[in-house]
Amino acid sequence: MRTTPHVWLLSTLLVLSLLLGQWRAHAEVGNGSCVSGTQPCDGNTGDIGNTSCNGDFACFANSGKIRNNACTGDSACFANSGPVDKHSCNGVGACEDNSGGH
Repeated sequence: MRTTPHVWLLSTLLVLSLLLGQWRAHAEVGNGSCVSGTQPCDGNTGDIGNTSCNGDFACFANSGKIRNNACTGDSACFANSGPVDKHSCNGVGACEDNSGGH
């Protein structure tokens, strides 16, 4: 059985696109955010405003949009998926596992 060069090229491109094409969602992170604490924003895919998400695991695994001066404190928005308004969800575990808006 003989394969054509086109089949090899197509197969190679398909494999490369599967390996390289799985890009993570790019999230915007504002000034002074995600700078203090242990893994404050690891696994985050949501946009984060200025001076937010500081503290141990503050926005760990977050997927919601965080506005300015929000989600400060240990686990403040851990696994959050809802939007968080300015100056909200501050304190230890304040909006942990939140899925609504605050």
